[in-house]
Amino acid sequence: MSQNLTVQEARGHEFETRQSNVYTIGKGKKPWVSFPMGKGIKLSVDEEARKRHPTTQATA
Repeated sequence: MSQNLTVQEARGHEFETRQSNVYTIGKGKKPWVSFPMGKGIKLSVDEEARKRHPTTQATA
């Protein structure tokens, strides 16, 4: 029987996953590997567009 864990990612969002899917590469909050830009977190299409064009407002 697998146990579920609640994980909080770098941007503060929480999600649940099985314990067998979780591993760490580092100690505490210090990683032993480097992450790509954005700490390895993929932005949604909307977030990516807002990041590229912060002053553009969508009109509907």
